Amino acid sequence: MGKPMKEYELLETMCKRGALLTIAIKYFQFISYLFLKLMAPFMKKTTWYNSFFRFVWTAGGAGRKSLSYFKSLRWAVEAGNDYLKSQLDAVKKKKPTVWVEWNISPEPVIALGITPVTPEWPVGLAPTKGAMEAVRIIEYAESEGLTEDLCSASKCAEGSSLAKQLPNPVAIITSTQPCDSVQAVYQSLA
Repeated sequence: MGKPMKEYELLETMCKRGALLTIAIKYFQFISYLFLKLMAPFMKKTTWYNSFFRFVWTAGGAGRKSLSYFKSLRWAVEAGNDYLKSQLDAVKKKKPTVWVEWNISPEPVIALGITPVTPEWPVGLAPTKGAMEAVRIIEYAESEGLTEDLCSASKCAEGSSLAKQLPNPVAIITSTQPCDSVQAVYQSLA
């Protein structure tokens, strides 16, 4: 995995970047929108494909969407940031968490007053920390014994767990779907 991350570094980074993104969308909508629109011609041949900025640019409509679309992203950004902050808060306050597979509704866990964590989230957000960040986490999982034939989301969850980027759960909720890879990795995660 190269230089090891400190515990919860990925989670902390995502919370900080989510906070910045929330401010940009909430208070500087038009300026942020205009900036993304003006960057469109320069983004097509960029070498920093999986960077935080490119993630924001594509999620913000890649300079092709309307201002009203961009404004509507505020709620999704705030919800995502609140989700990650709840995990960091659980770590800091030593509150219990339950890992909930990505395809299972977390509402029952929330209703119990426990913080849900979807261990697959790093595969989607780790590249915003650096182009090779998810790959590094996956390679770390493979170096710890996971086979190459498992899916990237599952291996990134396992690698994130091993690298202490996810809060430890008091329980894990999973299903027998959608694939054998999920079943194999969740047994390993347990």
